[in-house]
Amino acid sequence: MYIPKNLLIITIFIFYSIPFTYLIITLQCDKYKNKYVLSKTLNSLGFILVSIICGIIGNNINLLKVFLPGFVFCFIGDFVLGLYNNTKEQKYFLVGLFSFLLGHIAFILAYTKIQDFMIIDIVFPIIAIVITYLLSNLKNMDCNKMTPLVCVYSFFVSLLFSKSIHILLIFKTTQFIFLAVGSSLFLISDILILFLYFYQKHSPAVAILNLATYYYGIFFIALSLLF
Repeated sequence: MYIPKNLLIITIFIFYSIPFTYLIITLQCDKYKNKYVLSKTLNSLGFILVSIICGIIGNNINLLKVFLPGFVFCFIGDFVLGLYNNTKEQKYFLVGLFSFLLGHIAFILAYTKIQDFMIIDIVFPIIAIVITYLLSNLKNMDCNKMTPLVCVYSFFVSLLFSKSIHILLIFKTTQFIFLAVGSSLFLISDILILFLYFYQKHSPAVAILNLATYYYGIFFIALSLLF
């Protein structure tokens, strides 16, 4: 039975949003905080499932194969950072951050399968390093000895974004609009991480916005496989 893609996208979006709503509840309600790691894991399984469904329906199996490592590394990062949020043990934060770094690199490599890497792709990432360094030296920012690692992380996050925009400018298709939107939200999410984990004073809304931009950013990346 043929299902219009617009209807399919709406259906996937609704089902994807159910575990995300549960995640926000576990974040905000003390009664459910012990379920936070479980809810993050369910959300991560959600974007992996969306990528597989969209890859199959969109007949993008080869692209799905090169995208999957990125989703898997992000899944691992989600789980470990969930442990960090519950325990506040620094080792979990470092492992989670490293997993996400590998996830970004995996996605970048996947993007180069669509369009070869070009020198122009690193212009914005270099600018991002400078901006990140300046932000890390704000009065209430406390990166300690992690500033170099944060700057390296910002380079790859920004490269993911710049590569997606470059692809969109060249091909201008619906698939790459979704890819660029997802990568843009991913970038916003990672900027918010700087303020979420290193800024001494932040609103609880920062955590919600960070989760929303991250989970729906990676959702749109997965959804791009439908086209």
